[in-house]
Amino acid sequence: MKQTGFTIIECIIYLGLFGVLMSGLLVTSYALLSSIDRNEAKQAVLIEGMFVSGRLNFALSSAASVVIQSATSVMVEPLDSTQSRRTYQVLNGGWYEASGDGQFSRLTGSQFTVSKVVIESIESRLPGRKRLVISYLLQDEAFSVSVHVPDL
Repeated sequence: MKQTGFTIIECIIYLGLFGVLMSGLLVTSYALLSSIDRNEAKQAVLIEGMFVSGRLNFALSSAASVVIQSATSVMVEPLDSTQSRRTYQVLNGGWYEASGDGQFSRLTGSQFTVSKVVIESIESRLPGRKRLVISYLLQDEAFSVSVHVPDL
């Protein structure tokens, strides 16, 4: 009488191979998902940094005057007299903006930390102008804004 089917040893070998393949698939899936999370976090930092840099660039490029108040603060007097003076400052690890009434509002999300802020004025070849450079780290990503402003 001829028997059909698999022997117990064949079943154990197949189950072992199946287990190895499934564990490889699980490790690969976990690595892929954690990579996606890291990329999303980095993208959020880049978007936040580009927003703040764009805001600073817009304010500085349309300024009638700029005053560096401290190592982490700059005051901007706009060309348009209908707009109020704005102050941009790093406080408690975040970029803040204050309008003429002195009320600060946070520009960066609370989950982001701003550090190593450098605000410097550099000589420019343009008469009556200076180059204002603001550099900072946002979650260890470097950002910089460089704009010609009226002579400080």
